[in-house]
Amino acid sequence: LAAAMLDVSASWEAMVHRHAEPEIAQRLLADPFFRALADRFPAAQAYAAGEQMAEHIESHRWDLLVVDTPPAGGGIDFYTAPGRMRELIGGRLLRWLTGASLPGRRAIYKVTARPALKLADAVLGGPLLEEIAEFLLDLRSLYDGLSHRAKAIELHLRRATSIVITTADPTPMREARRFFEDLPLDAGRPSTVVFNKQLPEEWSNGRNLRNADVTPQARIALRENLAHWAEEVKRQHDVKQEFAARHSLDLLSVPWAETAPTSVDALAQLLN
Repeated sequence: LAAAMLDVSASWEAMVHRHAEPEIAQRLLADPFFRALADRFPAAQAYAAGEQMAEHIESHRWDLLVVDTPPAGGGIDFYTAPGRMRELIGGRLLRWLTGASLPGRRAIYKVTARPALKLADAVLGGPLLEEIAEFLLDLRSLYDGLSHRAKAIELHLRRATSIVITTADPTPMREARRFFEDLPLDAGRPSTVVFNKQLPEEWSNGRNLRNADVTPQARIALRENLAHWAEEVKRQHDVKQEFAARHSLDLLSVPWAETAPTSVDALAQLLN
């Protein structure tokens, strides 16, 4: 059993070296615009996770690979990031800004656009426009390799078994519903939902207090408390059934435990 946490910077550095010529790779990795893109654009971080997932799958070193995504928004990003990165680097706006994808495009840029940008930067008092143009041209050079890789990641996602884990509480349920409402139909939709921390079904019947050695006032309070938990069990049951039926999902439940499982043995007991 092995575990790893995503290192976004290291992942993007490896991707740039894989998809770009050495000279372009060095420029991109030193470019503050590229660093901002890799560190702050959510799809870039999710795409880096997808790249690492694909590498582990294709290494054939593991019997099973589990990817744990953040809640709904982060999970959606993980599924949609390959397409969004393809659109970002190969999209109409970037093509318009960088011109045709020709072998001599950079040479043409140096003869035509670069002198004009230098003049504009001189007026503005800094090399901003020229640096942006250089960055966009370098970024565009990643498109062929990244596009091919993005399609492979999407194929892995469609083949994967995707599971949504939630509880029946209102806020997690809103996040789970958002996942199914916002995720594109072709993104490899999950087929199973796991409801965590489910209260025991026997609580719905209350408990026998006839032999309880308590005062009448305490007996009343206990009955009210048990009635409250019986209602909560019924609410959880209704929420689970409605959610599973609406999205045509397989339904699994993990029981509530008095203490959180912190070992393999404790996890195994949840399944018994």
